[in-house]
Order: sequence, then structure tokens, then C-alpha cells
Amino acid sequence: MSTRLFVAIDLDEPTRAALVREQARVAAMPLGRGARFLPAASLHVTLVFIGEVEAARVPPFVSAMEPAIERAPFEASFGGIGMFPARGAPRILWLGLRSGIEETVALHAEVLCRLGPLGVRGEPRPLHPHVTLARWKSDSARPRHWSPEPDRTVGRMWVTAVTLFESRLSAAGSTYTALATTPLRWSPAS
Repeated sequence: MSTRLFVAIDLDEPTRAALVREQARVAAMPLGRGARFLPAASLHVTLVFIGEVEAARVPPFVSAMEPAIERAPFEASFGGIGMFPARGAPRILWLGLRSGIEETVALHAEVLCRLGPLGVRGEPRPLHPHVTLARWKSDSARPRHWSPEPDRTVGRMWVTAVTLFESRLSAAGSTYTALATTPLRWSPAS
């Protein structure tokens, strides 16, 4: 039996609530027509998608993610709606990071270093930190044209940890279980 794993920045509750309000705002716009908005519990910033892992191989991933990351906590702010893919019919509606991008990319690299010995390789394209807000299933429901709106900050939070999640798929959608939470800890050089 296997399970799906990923490492992400989990959102604090005030930020999660702000992003849920943004989902409601976008859902009322033509842009949101036909989109399936993710539940609040599913909102996060994916750092590394590990994929399917045999259940017997999960404990080494937990062990790799348990020690603190020697990086300072940082503030991240969220804003700016976008869609993937950039060309053709979009499948994903996302909210980007306005600040904390460099720090998030550095965390991504740190996590890849930790998980590399377990066979995890990064994506060939650079990390574009974002929170997935919604997905489109039907081609007919996807927007064909969209004018970006002025960039504004939707929410902000302090990133103090990253989390290794297990993802279980069902007809109702994905549910996530935290397997390890890795704190960010800055210690001055001795």
C-alpha cells in the first residue's frame, strides 16, 4: 500500500480565513465560474511534492524532516491572482506570494537537500510559490480571457515551520494529515 506525501508551508488561521474570503470574492466574479474552490483545510504553499511512497518507506521521510531547519522565520504576504498553465485553458487558479518569495525558494532548496538521499528530485521548472485556490475540471467552464486586477495584499503571516503531509484522495477530495512539523530556527554563529 502506498500514500502520497508532500512538504508545505501550512497557513495560520488568520491567513487561512483571509484566503477563504478571497476565494468567496473570486467565486462571485466571472473568473470563478465553474471552478471548484478548495476547502479551507486544503490551503497551503507546496514546497516539494514527493508523490506516491510505499507505506513502509514513510518513516525515513518523517525522520528526514524532524530536525529543525537552521533558517530564520520570515514574513510572507499573499496577493496576486494567476492561473496555470499560462497558455491554453487554465486548470488551476492560484494566489501568489508578494513577499517572502526568496525565503520560500530557499526553504524549497533545503527540503530538497534533506529528501534527496531518499530519491526525491525537484521539478525541472523553478518554484513559483503560491496557494491553489480552485481547479477547473471542465473545459467549457474554464475562462478564456481574463484581465489581471491590481495586485493587493490579501493576507500575511510569519512562516515559522514547514510540514510533511500525507494526502489521501477520496471522492470528496483530498484530506491532509501532518506527519512531521519542522520548525525554522535561527541561531547566531558562534
